[in-house]
Amino acid sequence: MSQMAEAGAAVKTEGVRDRSGFVVSGLSAGHGVFHWCLQGFQVMLPEVQDTFRFSEVGVGAISTTREMASGIVTLPGGILVDLLRRHWGLVLAAAMLAVLPLGRRRAVT
Repeated sequence: MSQMAEAGAAVKTEGVRDRSGFVVSGLSAGHGVFHWCLQGFQVMLPEVQDTFRFSEVGVGAISTTREMASGIVTLPGGILVDLLRRHWGLVLAAAMLAVLPLGRRRAVT
């Protein structure tokens, strides 16, 4: 009888976030949105080229600069994330507090 009670308690305490399907679907959705935003930039480039009258070399320079900046930020960022992995809650709270003033812009009167 006690084994059944323990099994029932284990089922009740398991939340939706503990299931592998939730984690995999969340990671997949986030990854999809990330790449959708990245490729959206490529879709807008012809319009930017027409608006600012850039040549093909100018458009290539924009894409190159964007990718190089991404790489320069990603490499040290990944190292920093690995070093601060056990303090992720504190880092997340600090990031949220750092972004908070951006939402409190006052209207210019």
